[in-house]
Amino acid sequence: MILVPSERDQNGQLLAEVFVTAGKGTEEEKLLNYEMVQAGMARHYKEYSDRCPNGGEILAEAEQEAKAKHLGLWTKR
Repeated sequence: MILVPSERDQNGQLLAEVFVTAGKGTEEEKLLNYEMVQAGMARHYKEYSDRCPNGGEILAEAEQEAKAKHLGLWTKR
């Protein structure tokens, strides 16, 4: 796992990009932030993501995809 710190929010919590290996025997890394937002397990906070090297647009797109598929946080009740 690789943690790339960005800044701290108004509550002092560390904001960062988190990269994990894609699987055993591979060196490919995935952006965990993206994977979680795309699965509906996290929200995209645009007020912070623009300051992350890999955030912004891809996280906004991932959230729209999760909403369209009604995944996780976006499940219809």
